[in-house]
Amino acid sequence: MVVSQNKIIKSPVFEESVFINCPFDEQFKKIFHAIIFTIHACDFTPRCTLEFEGDENRLQRITNLIQECQFGIHDV
Repeated sequence: MVVSQNKIIKSPVFEESVFINCPFDEQFKKIFHAIIFTIHACDFTPRCTLEFEGDENRLQRITNLIQECQFGIHDV
């Protein structure tokens, strides 16, 4: 659990995490937002590579993120 600006942010739980693998360009933005909205509406936690800053060890971080999620949505 993390406290940020007087808000408690719960660490993602494996059973509630959904990995999103999709394009992040402007053309796909509305669909990406719809996917995130739907995941939240179903009481799950969306996870994607936008959580990362920089490209160092990117492949390893993606692999770890996938392993931290019970579910995945792939639209490529």
